[in-house]
Amino acid sequence: VIGIVGLLDDVTKAVPNSFQHVDDLIAVFSPYCAEWGEERDAFTYEESLGSSAFAQCVLEYEWGLPPGLAILFDRKANDAMVDLAKAALLSSASDISDGGFAVAVAKACLPGHMGAQITDMRFHESHVVSLFSEDACTFLLSFAKSSLDPVRELLKKHGLGGLHVCGRTGGARIEFRQQGKTLISVSPDELLSPWASTLPTQLAAEVVTA
Repeated sequence: VIGIVGLLDDVTKAVPNSFQHVDDLIAVFSPYCAEWGEERDAFTYEESLGSSAFAQCVLEYEWGLPPGLAILFDRKANDAMVDLAKAALLSSASDISDGGFAVAVAKACLPGHMGAQITDMRFHESHVVSLFSEDACTFLLSFAKSSLDPVRELLKKHGLGGLHVCGRTGGARIEFRQQGKTLISVSPDELLSPWASTLPTQLAAEVVTA
């Protein structure tokens, strides 16, 4: 299956979706969070967790509603992402979708067999919600430390906030820590085989049951 959504006039401006350099900053860009109050934000995350891959596959229970959409912020955020790419400020960029933040970080590590050290996940008081909730219009970014201020300034010009630096690339393992407590620690090699075999396994199962 090949999906084409547009043309890229200058391929040198293409931004990879996997981490590229050791010791880059890792950040979550979620403009919705900058606009919603703490109470509404917490409620929305908890409700949307019920429609997440984590709820379906691990909890085997679904509740609540899918993540809400705010088209205005989606457009502004995507325009900002285009400008960040044009300015060559990003090392990598991807959306945070199925599986949430934890899965997005792991997917960004695997192509380059690179580790990541996540040390600040102040997205929600619940670690489960922080790691696995799936919100709309949310991006996982990596960039050089020297690019932090220019990235913030460009987002400000677009009238957007919601940039949260949460860790750095590098190390032998993919680790998620909060307040000194290790929540997840796994090597890229441990994840590579199940990640790479998911589609072939699913296709084989569909052939067998067809």
